[in-house]
Amino acid sequence: MLQILIIPLLSLLYFSEIFALEKAVTYVDPLENYTYEQILEKYQKVTSALKSNLNGPVDDCSSFCGDSCGEKKQNRDCSFANFCKSIAKNIDGPYLYISKDGGKIPNYQLYDNERSAADCFDQITSRLEERKNTPANKEKLRTKMSAVQKAHIALKEKVIKSKIIEAVAKFDIENIKLNYDYNGIAMEDEHLSKEDIEKKFQEISKKANVKLPKWYQEEYVGLVLAMQSEAPQDPSPLGQSPFQNPKFATSINLAGSETKLRENQEKLRREIKRSENIFQETQQSILIFLDKQIAAHPNDKSSYLEMKKRIETSRLSNPLSEANQESCNSGPNAYYLFFEHSVILCHQLLELPSAALKEIIAHELGHSIDPCFISNPLVHVTNAKEKDESSSDQSDPLQSENKKYSDSYSTNFLGQTPSTLSEKFSTYTTEEYSGPVYFKDNPAYSVIDCLTSDGSIKARTSDKVMAKKDLDKLIDMRERAGANDSNSKLYNDLITARNNFDDFYSKHGGCHFLPGNNQVQESWSDWIASQVIGMEINSLSPDKKMDFAFESLSVGIERACSYLPITQNSEIDAFKKEMGCTDDRSIAHVTFSSIVSANEMVQNVHPFAPDRAEKIFLAHPEIKKALGCNGSSNAKYCDPINNMGNNYYGK
Repeated sequence: MLQILIIPLLSLLYFSEIFALEKAVTYVDPLENYTYEQILEKYQKVTSALKSNLNGPVDDCSSFCGDSCGEKKQNRDCSFANFCKSIAKNIDGPYLYISKDGGKIPNYQLYDNERSAADCFDQITSRLEERKNTPANKEKLRTKMSAVQKAHIALKEKVIKSKIIEAVAKFDIENIKLNYDYNGIAMEDEHLSKEDIEKKFQEISKKANVKLPKWYQEEYVGLVLAMQSEAPQDPSPLGQSPFQNPKFATSINLAGSETKLRENQEKLRREIKRSENIFQETQQSILIFLDKQIAAHPNDKSSYLEMKKRIETSRLSNPLSEANQESCNSGPNAYYLFFEHSVILCHQLLELPSAALKEIIAHELGHSIDPCFISNPLVHVTNAKEKDESSSDQSDPLQSENKKYSDSYSTNFLGQTPSTLSEKFSTYTTEEYSGPVYFKDNPAYSVIDCLTSDGSIKARTSDKVMAKKDLDKLIDMRERAGANDSNSKLYNDLITARNNFDDFYSKHGGCHFLPGNNQVQESWSDWIASQVIGMEINSLSPDKKMDFAFESLSVGIERACSYLPITQNSEIDAFKKEMGCTDDRSIAHVTFSSIVSANEMVQNVHPFAPDRAEKIFLAHPEIKKALGCNGSSNAKYCDPINNMGNNYYGK
């Protein structure tokens, strides 16, 4: 998935709903009928099975099984539906598949359900918090805090008289250090039971190496209970995986102990390092592939050399950095960030089998040389100094970036790099490192032509006529608003683009932002990934080929098999409806790009998910052979060496 700007088209539907509500009856919040404790009990009941499944046992089958585990078919139906069937046997467990090298394919739908339930609880918390703003509740809170303050003063006086000030000071220091070091939450800010507070008191006392009197513990626990907010707190996460929720590697409270915290941190470090190694391997595979293209097409050598520069200078960004967490919190995904010329592999993907990681990384690296981004120059950024130094200084090594902006690269997409750099840096230096390969000059024209053909995936192309009409509409709107060549730079830019439209389109016609929802970029990146996987399969021993081929496709297939029958959906949906929660799970699922409904593809730059599997990956001879396919995929193989006809943009 590439970095894109999302236009909120759904806002039109939203406002139409608002207008419809004007005639509706007065809204009654369903929460008026429940206390927080009753809501929590309901939530825990409907999520108990989900929690059990997320932490349950895993089937030990570690090969592509088909209809029976371990069956090595050589005449297999390699349809998309059959792949979905092959992973359905573990549909109620935390993992759908475990490879022989220990890689795991999580059951992402279970985690989607967890996020969906947690989002609902967040909405409940916000609505209950609003109730506190009534005058009666505010007066109740003032009375409570006054009593707490008096009890706190009384406890301090008792500590002084008992001459245990030094021990209490050590205890307080350890409590502060504990929460500072591990990004935990102070006991006073949590919603803890008496037993939880007593347990934490003992842990902190032991760490501080102090022995406080029994009476102090009792009064301290009572004070903490009194200080806790009455606002409901989110229940603890249902799953315990640091890959699906990295907070298990930063919060000792969630991890449960310092030992478990360190264990989770080590798991993440190990998998981040593994992903970095696979990233470097994938870079080398693509470079070898491009060298083969140079050998086969010497007249296009200069263009392929520019592509090699893009691959050589790309980097893998740390998924746990603060800047990347916002992109990854919505669910498992991967991105090519053109401004940073880097790939984000979100934390939810880190424990995948190596073959799956290689396919995902190859797809994202493919975007760095896809027909759109390669049509823009790559600039080398040096001596960059951030305006806010604190934002780049991460004390936690898990969250630190593996490469600083002071020496990096950026795809100058439609000239955006200078303005973007100016927003982030006080000083910087740029120099063009790699020139553009325009759409009309792309050496892979035969492959692009094949991918858009009926025999292959039939990737949609942009509509040149529609694009020009849209540009004319924008200019007309600006003119009606009073813009002219003397008072508006934007107007001048639009006029320049219209006057040079044919030239612009010949350079950037492969970009998805143009009208027509161009699917060439995504199809190209899938095709690059299929070439990398095919090369890898060719180098493996016969006994490893089939598993590697299946594992390379498995995560995309799993995310696209959204109709697999997970039993908790109906229970959680019923709870959300009863509580009046809005549902964004379907939107989150769509953003992963593995769409299963053809109707949803109208505005999508990604081809239909089954087609991606059957018409690109399973069209590759090496992948098809490794899986023992019986010819169920009859899509045309877009051969990178042989020419395949005239290109649709007229090369």
